[in-house]
Amino acid sequence: MADAHENDKRKGFWEFLQALKRSEITTPQLILMGDIFDLLIGEISATHEFAKPYIKLLEELALKMEIIYLEGNHDFNLARFFQRVKIFNLQ
Repeated sequence: MADAHENDKRKGFWEFLQALKRSEITTPQLILMGDIFDLLIGEISATHEFAKPYIKLLEELALKMEIIYLEGNHDFNLARFFQRVKIFNLQ
Protein backbone atom coordinates (compact mmCIF):
# COMPACT_ATOMS: atom_id res chain seq x y z
CA MET A 1 0.00 0.00 0.00
CA ALA A 2 1.24 3.49 -0.81
CA ASP A 3 0.13 7.10 -0.76
CA ALA A 4 -2.87 6.73 1.54
CA HIS A 5 -2.18 10.24 2.91
CA GLU A 6 -4.36 9.39 5.90
CA ASN A 7 -5.75 12.39 7.78
CA ASP A 8 -8.87 13.47 9.68
CA LYS A 9 -10.95 13.46 6.50
CA ARG A 10 -9.42 10.40 4.90
CA LYS A 11 -9.80 7.14 6.84
CA GLY A 12 -9.43 4.39 4.22
CA PHE A 13 -6.18 3.08 5.65
CA TRP A 14 -7.73 2.86 9.14
CA GLU A 15 -10.63 0.84 7.71
CA PHE A 16 -8.14 -1.44 5.95
CA LEU A 17 -6.21 -2.02 9.19
CA GLN A 18 -9.45 -2.81 11.02
CA ALA A 19 -10.32 -5.39 8.35
CA LEU A 20 -6.90 -6.99 8.89
CA LYS A 21 -7.48 -7.02 12.64
CA ARG A 22 -10.87 -8.73 12.20
CA SER A 23 -9.24 -11.22 9.77
CA GLU A 24 -11.61 -10.15 6.99
CA ILE A 25 -8.44 -9.73 4.96
CA THR A 26 -5.55 -12.11 5.55
CA THR A 27 -1.98 -11.82 4.38
CA PRO A 28 1.37 -13.03 5.71
CA GLN A 29 3.02 -9.71 4.87
CA LEU A 30 2.05 -6.04 4.59
CA ILE A 31 4.32 -3.59 2.78
CA LEU A 32 3.70 0.11 3.33
CA MET A 33 5.45 2.13 0.65
CA GLY A 34 5.49 5.64 2.02
CA ASP A 35 3.16 8.59 2.46
CA ILE A 36 0.76 6.48 4.49
CA PHE A 37 0.07 9.55 6.62
CA ASP A 38 -0.53 13.03 5.32
CA LEU A 39 2.22 14.08 7.71
CA LEU A 40 4.17 12.11 10.33
CA ILE A 41 7.70 13.20 11.17
CA GLY A 42 9.62 11.66 14.06
CA GLU A 43 11.06 14.93 15.37
CA ILE A 44 7.86 17.00 15.11
CA SER A 45 5.58 16.07 18.01
CA ALA A 46 2.63 18.02 16.58
CA THR A 47 2.40 15.34 13.88
CA HIS A 48 2.27 12.41 16.32
CA GLU A 49 -1.17 12.61 17.93
CA PHE A 50 -3.21 11.62 14.88
CA ALA A 51 -0.97 8.62 14.18
CA LYS A 52 -0.91 7.12 17.70
CA PRO A 53 -3.85 4.72 17.25
CA TYR A 54 -2.46 3.63 13.87
CA ILE A 55 0.97 2.98 15.36
CA LYS A 56 -0.57 0.93 18.16
CA LEU A 57 -2.64 -1.12 15.72
CA LEU A 58 0.27 -1.67 13.33
CA GLU A 59 2.38 -2.95 16.23
CA GLU A 60 -0.46 -5.30 17.23
CA LEU A 61 -0.85 -6.57 13.66
CA ALA A 62 2.91 -7.12 13.43
CA LEU A 63 2.47 -9.95 15.93
CA LYS A 64 0.48 -11.83 13.25
CA MET A 65 2.26 -10.79 10.05
CA GLU A 66 5.44 -9.22 8.81
CA ILE A 67 5.00 -5.47 8.30
CA ILE A 68 7.55 -3.53 6.31
CA TYR A 69 7.31 0.26 6.23
CA LEU A 70 9.28 2.13 3.58
CA GLU A 71 9.33 5.77 4.62
CA GLY A 72 8.09 8.46 2.23
CA ASN A 73 8.51 12.19 1.98
CA HIS A 74 5.40 12.75 4.15
CA ASP A 75 6.30 10.17 6.82
CA PHE A 76 9.90 9.73 7.91
CA ASN A 77 12.22 9.17 10.88
CA LEU A 78 9.69 6.64 12.16
CA ALA A 79 11.93 4.07 13.86
CA ARG A 80 11.24 5.66 17.26
CA PHE A 81 7.57 4.65 16.99
CA PHE A 82 7.91 0.98 16.11
CA GLN A 83 9.46 -2.10 17.68
CA ARG A 84 7.88 -4.86 15.58
CA VAL A 85 7.30 -3.06 12.28
CA LYS A 86 10.42 -3.08 10.10
CA ILE A 87 11.27 0.48 9.07
CA PHE A 88 13.37 1.36 6.03
CA ASN A 89 14.33 5.02 6.02
CA LEU A 90 14.63 7.39 3.09
CA GLN A 91 18.41 7.30 2.92
